[in-house]
Amino acid sequence: MKLRRLMLFISICFIGLTLCGCSNNKQEYNPQSDFEFNNGVLVKYIGNSNSVIIPSTYIDSFNKVVDVKVIGDSAFKEKFFIETVKLPNSIESIEDNAFNYCFNLVDIKFNDGLKSIGVSSFERCISLEKISIPDSVSEIKEHAFDSCISLKKVKLSKGIDAISAYTFSKCLSLKKITIPDNLIHIGEYAFQDCQSLKRIKIPNTVKDVGEGCFRNCVKLKKVVMSKKVEAINNYTFESCFALKKVKNTKQIELVGHYAFKNCLKLRYIEFSYSADVADKAFANCPVADIY
Repeated sequence: MKLRRLMLFISICFIGLTLCGCSNNKQEYNPQSDFEFNNGVLVKYIGNSNSVIIPSTYIDSFNKVVDVKVIGDSAFKEKFFIETVKLPNSIESIEDNAFNYCFNLVDIKFNDGLKSIGVSSFERCISLEKISIPDSVSEIKEHAFDSCISLKKVKLSKGIDAISAYTFSKCLSLKKITIPDNLIHIGEYAFQDCQSLKRIKIPNTVKDVGEGCFRNCVKLKKVVMSKKVEAINNYTFESCFALKKVKNTKQIELVGHYAFKNCLKLRYIEFSYSADVADKAFANCPVADIY
């Protein structure tokens, strides 16, 4: 009897160990259980993993396979524990505030086929260090990467024709950004407070640079302006303390209020002979020669 009980005990232990071994070697995981979906939209992330791989499909209530095409408004907002995210190729749109306040997000892999990135979608992702936006993206909305203070390197899509207002505002660590040659418009305050940016080349396709675009870029030394830009708007280079040179400005017809205020190292700049230069455009600026 004792032997029988002992054998039963050993058998139970063996089965338990076997099951534990199987679960360690091959853990079944159903990603759908970590998400809420509705009509092809990832509505909300309800998991607790710090590394997220978003599925390309899910099974709906009618037992149909549905493609995941949209990351919904605020779907990952304030998920402070998330560190990495990989998007499936099915995603076409990232909606407003989708990853807002994901403080520990270090890396996100955007998919080819993505078309739009919404308002404030990655605002205050303070650990995000670099992004490469695929050429399929045609729209990046306002404040998309605002206050991503660790962001150092950006490769923009060749499919966009505008950088929206405040897109990279307060990206304190941004050192390098590749601006595509087909860009037409750079919005107001798009690069405000990018305090590590030293040089910027604006391609000749750009026709308009918005108000305050490079305000408080305190290390910015050299700017190559688009030859199609005819106005330097209010506050565009205000408090760019290190700015020494702005090239391609002969065509400029309008210089706005405080456009170069506190540009302490700027001593020479060339404009059109008929340029309208606003009062205090060069306030507290030692510029000696304006042509």
